[in-house]
Amino acid sequence: MIRLSLRLRGPGHASCKEMSVVTHDGPSRHMRFRLKRINQDFGKVLCMADARTLRNTAVEILEIVKQSGRCNLLTDDLSTSSDASSPVVDKTAGFWTVFSKRFKASLPILSARDTVKIIRAFDAAKQDTGVYVAAVLPLKQKIHELDKSSLIHGLHVLSKRLKKNTQKEFFSSIANHVPNVFWQMKALDMVATLWHLSQACHTDSSLAKYMQPKFCKLAEGLNDIGKKPRERYKRDSELGTAALAFARHGHSDVRLFERIREIFPLDCSGEALFRLSWGFTMAGVEVADLLHNHAATVKDHVRVSDSRISDIWRDILRNTHLYSEVFTAS
Repeated sequence: MIRLSLRLRGPGHASCKEMSVVTHDGPSRHMRFRLKRINQDFGKVLCMADARTLRNTAVEILEIVKQSGRCNLLTDDLSTSSDASSPVVDKTAGFWTVFSKRFKASLPILSARDTVKIIRAFDAAKQDTGVYVAAVLPLKQKIHELDKSSLIHGLHVLSKRLKKNTQKEFFSSIANHVPNVFWQMKALDMVATLWHLSQACHTDSSLAKYMQPKFCKLAEGLNDIGKKPRERYKRDSELGTAALAFARHGHSDVRLFERIREIFPLDCSGEALFRLSWGFTMAGVEVADLLHNHAATVKDHVRVSDSRISDIWRDILRNTHLYSEVFTAS
């Protein structure tokens, strides 16, 4: 017979019990608590995420982006070049995760203007953590709080970031709110509103008709030829975008397009002429004479354009004598 020299310990012994606290002989005796250094990059957003702190954080991000010169009311969505550069805001992934979670949790206490400002910050820094879809319903419930600037900036961001044809009611509500802030709008504001609505696949011919009288009075401000050449090209691009924006909404009043033709400069950029010609053609307005005066600009723009824009130029020039001159090589 073999005699056991070891002492058997029953289930009542301390070493056989699971304890929730660290003891000198328990199963958790090897656990050691360690304090980790707080990542200061989170700043006050992590600890004090009230509405004011979230707003101030968004303002800080927008200021950083503004200093880099990348803020623009009208995006160059039809341009052949794309801005694929890295974000200019040097923040960690943890910062954006915390910022987006705090923003989503704080949506009920944020005003419509603060909500727009924060999603602008995410868009400017090229961050997408689901904040745009989350902001739609709260914004829809607070649309009446939007002023002119918040409305246009909100349209700018959400028309790019939301999936097409998924938020038709939201953009319809935005369009219905435009008359409430129309008194604040200048010519460029009207162009931006129509443009971003069309980018969101929402068209409203009655809204374009409503804007026409005031736009025709203020359109001269889009073509200030007393500015520097670079600024002048920006402004004639706004005129071209205006023609295309109104046409996209199904507005074809000849008086509007004749007004744009009157103030459109002879010395213009190719992109501006392209948008202007496309808008005139879409509205059924004669554009052959205008293109004849800008034949060299047309040729230069077609030469540097991609296949999509070249195909649009073909449709515009198909019934003009410039077609054979521009597309001789093809």
